Amino acid sequence: MVEETDRATMGIAWSMWQGGTRPIDFNPHTGGWPGLSVYLALGIQLLSGAWFAATHPGAGAAAFARYAEAHWDSLFLAARCAGVLVGVATVALTFQLGLALLGAGAGLAAALFLALNPLHIQTSQHVSDPNLLALLFTLVAALAIVRVVERGSLRDSVTAGAGIGLAAASKYAPIVLLPLLLFAHAGAE
Repeated sequence: MVEETDRATMGIAWSMWQGGTRPIDFNPHTGGWPGLSVYLALGIQLLSGAWFAATHPGAGAAAFARYAEAHWDSLFLAARCAGVLVGVATVALTFQLGLALLGAGAGLAAALFLALNPLHIQTSQHVSDPNLLALLFTLVAALAIVRVVERGSLRDSVTAGAGIGLAAASKYAPIVLLPLLLFAHAGAE
């Protein structure tokens, strides 16, 4: 079963390059949601196209486009596998954040709660889900903000800023982490 958001994300990404039969148009021509999920889906499709070219020597873009349009399931499977990897990464980052803030027991408990959460499991099976991507980058930013408070290093600041930016490119709400980063700098000095 393919959910409508998965279909929309993959469709927008496909329309940006049509399997290589036309030049890539990096403008998704939609303002429906932040674009990082579409660009991730585009990246997965480009990797699938490269894999097809490597395993079918001499086949051009038109052959890949025909194959992909006849076998959408392979593109969706690749995109869903990427979602599962992002979901696993969020569990690992949750453990690291809990460990940094409250110790190993809290980190393990938080990671287990997330790993066994039915909504998280379902979301991790979607194609470039914006909520999952926002969670991933919010966790990256939160970990880096904790390190800014502890060490105040430039590397942690850049990581936190990049995490906040990528989270906001996935979903708008994580931009609220920006004041926390600023307060972390004020407290670290």
